[in-house]
Amino acid sequence: MHKNHFRTVWRRWYNTSIRSGFFPNARSHAGGLLLNSRHNSVAKTLWKYFNAPGNLMFVTCNLVTFAGFVTINSMTTSNRERLTEAKLLAAESSLEVEVRSEEQESPLTEYTTSNFWCPAKSPPLATYDSQMAKMSLFHMLYAFYLYRSVLIAEEDRKVRLPEDWKQEVGYLRDNNTTRTSCTHKEMDNFYNEWKQEFLQVFADLNKSQRFNLPTWKDYPKPLKIICEKLYHNDMENIHDFADFYDQTPSLGFKRLLRRWLLDYTHLVSATPSTANEKFYRQLLYDSQGDEVIFNNFASLLLNPTDNRRTCFLPKQDLYQIQSASIDTVLLVLQGYVHQREKMGKNHNGPIIRLLSMLKKDCVVGPGDQPKSKCVRIMLPTDDQRDLLEMIMTPQKRKKSLALVSHHSEAIKLLDSISRWNRPT
Repeated sequence: MHKNHFRTVWRRWYNTSIRSGFFPNARSHAGGLLLNSRHNSVAKTLWKYFNAPGNLMFVTCNLVTFAGFVTINSMTTSNRERLTEAKLLAAESSLEVEVRSEEQESPLTEYTTSNFWCPAKSPPLATYDSQMAKMSLFHMLYAFYLYRSVLIAEEDRKVRLPEDWKQEVGYLRDNNTTRTSCTHKEMDNFYNEWKQEFLQVFADLNKSQRFNLPTWKDYPKPLKIICEKLYHNDMENIHDFADFYDQTPSLGFKRLLRRWLLDYTHLVSATPSTANEKFYRQLLYDSQGDEVIFNNFASLLLNPTDNRRTCFLPKQDLYQIQSASIDTVLLVLQGYVHQREKMGKNHNGPIIRLLSMLKKDCVVGPGDQPKSKCVRIMLPTDDQRDLLEMIMTPQKRKKSLALVSHHSEAIKLLDSISRWNRPT
């Protein structure tokens, strides 16, 4: 009776019947599945399993329960985010109120961007030599402009000066009653004193490492222009210095730059360019009439042991002997002739040296134009003299002198020198 009742209930729920021997075989087939898989395929077995009302209800309840958990968790997370956002807004609002109250009570002065000044761009990283060169040039030019403003009161009346500059100049004038023109002698006195003072700066490496150009917006216009040009110049080599020299408008400043270059040539390195010799001729030309500076630059050509001339005069590629163009040598000769005829200064020794160089040390080289020839004068050291004598054959000297004889400036200078000792 109980067995029949159990079968009736099983058939109602699972839509199948219980066969004899079903449960004993269940453990040995399909991992213990209730349905016997010996006579049915796997797909048919699974379909019957999920088609059973009890199994379907169990899976459905699990899915509904899982969906409920997900929904509740999403609602909780969303509510927590809204609460956090509300707290952030409340905290931000309270801080803004405190900041506004602090700004109203702050005694600090408010500044705008117009109160500050900075260069358009930062300068490139500098080497030690370029840093020292820029520092010494700025100190010299600033001190000279201030020095000149104190000495020459009339010049300041012609230009509009910043108030800070006028106050500084006025203070220095009160302690100095001397009024004079800024002659070459005064400039030389200034430079010598400045050089003695600046030697102490060279001894302190920390000063050079910390040096930066100060704000120049309150300087007089000529000094302001120079500071701006110096700031944007790398000052790494002689070419950079030549650019700065050409951009300097004041003749007085240029004279100081020539004095500076004679003493601090070691701070600007040489470059393998023919433009360096052209700049050397420019320095010689600008120094005419200034005996001291001209003679110093001319001595670079005549002294084979002077290392400063490597910045201006290149070496021949084949023999590594320095040389100068005939135009450079004639410009030096012209300066000595001018001092003899116009200033009564005798420089017979250097003139004889130059004439000997034109006669013995000339070589013919390629000119600036295609297929053109030019004359260069070799500048050997004592150790290179024997090598030059081996190179300079009589045929080469004859060819070089033939080109010199067609140089109009050379013939003109030789005629002037030949008339010095003629009886009148």
